[in-house]
Amino acid sequence: MHTHKSLVALLGIVFLVFSCSSTPSKEDDFTEQSLSSDEFVSYKLTEGVPKLKWSDVIDEIEITRLEETEASLLSYVRDVHPVGEKMVFVSGNESDVFVFSQTGELVTKFNRKGEGPEDYQNIQSLWLEGDTVSIYSRGMYIKRYSLAGEFISETKLNYDPGHALGFEGGYAFDMFFSAVDDSLFNNVVVQDKQLFDRKLLLPAERFTGFNIFTSNSTLAKYKSSFLYQRIMSDTVYMFADSIMKPMIHFDLDQKWFWKGQDGGSNNGDINEVFNSELFWNQTTKVSSEFAYVMAWSGTEGTRKFLVDRRINKIIEVQESVNDEDKYYITVSHFTDDGLLGSIGSLDVANLLNELSEEQWSFTEGTTLEEIESSENPVLVKVKFKESAEW
Repeated sequence: MHTHKSLVALLGIVFLVFSCSSTPSKEDDFTEQSLSSDEFVSYKLTEGVPKLKWSDVIDEIEITRLEETEASLLSYVRDVHPVGEKMVFVSGNESDVFVFSQTGELVTKFNRKGEGPEDYQNIQSLWLEGDTVSIYSRGMYIKRYSLAGEFISETKLNYDPGHALGFEGGYAFDMFFSAVDDSLFNNVVVQDKQLFDRKLLLPAERFTGFNIFTSNSTLAKYKSSFLYQRIMSDTVYMFADSIMKPMIHFDLDQKWFWKGQDGGSNNGDINEVFNSELFWNQTTKVSSEFAYVMAWSGTEGTRKFLVDRRINKIIEVQESVNDEDKYYITVSHFTDDGLLGSIGSLDVANLLNELSEEQWSFTEGTTLEEIESSENPVLVKVKFKESAEW
């Protein structure tokens, strides 16, 4: 089976690389009705959660090298956007957009960063609308490009959101740090495609705490709608029936820095956050079947949790810090039976050593020798074991 065809918290700049979570419970405590309707669920992350390695939950893994050329030197790969037979993602600090084939060949790379009318000043948020790349530059506009980097159109915004996202019903804007209209404050604003009608959601008070922006978007597509989890919050909201409904709560109990208060609103010194053992932020990936959360502590690093939402089962993902066997999987998004993510080229052998030869394969054109001779991360397509085996 060896040849198979086929997460910045700003102040200085602190990168948040991505993960997700859920809670411990009995499998028969969870109902299909609550899942199909996305009813609110709270997952407790602090009690009785078993610790397992990625290799304990992987049934099969397919590995794809990403071609390394002078034009495709990649520092990281996080949010991968599949489109047809291609994959689109951003890597590095230069606002480069890369397009690769499914077997890892570089198709094209473009960078339209500049001051011209068809350029963007930065990439705060990126999403795909069909085969069109949409880029939000903070406080300014949404600009659209072909996969080859050709300018298509521009939409100027009336707001200064932290993140933006296009979805089936229009656009969603994260307004946590900004006023909507002078003294009007809402965490989320939704507008139609023409930017005429608007919905003001999750009313809030004027933000008086310190500002921390992350490179991980607080907005994510979900079914035909979207999810929202603002910075320094432990709750994921879903846009449904024209309101934001709380959908998932990741409960860290007394280990949550903001317990009993709104994140960032205590006017405290940011050093108090970063010098605390408590967790101050979460970044999540959520699908109908799974959830993955990375909880960020000031001094204790991160903890990562994987949840099977169908049976309410949760594990903590245990990652070694020893050089001889360490590896880290960065989760991009979930598939029907697993996930798509990335792993460092020098970590691949460590992961394979924990799997049987029948469990792993390479896409056409990928070899272990080529992976280990490159500094580019590699893509991994994981099929999970049945969660009853976790």
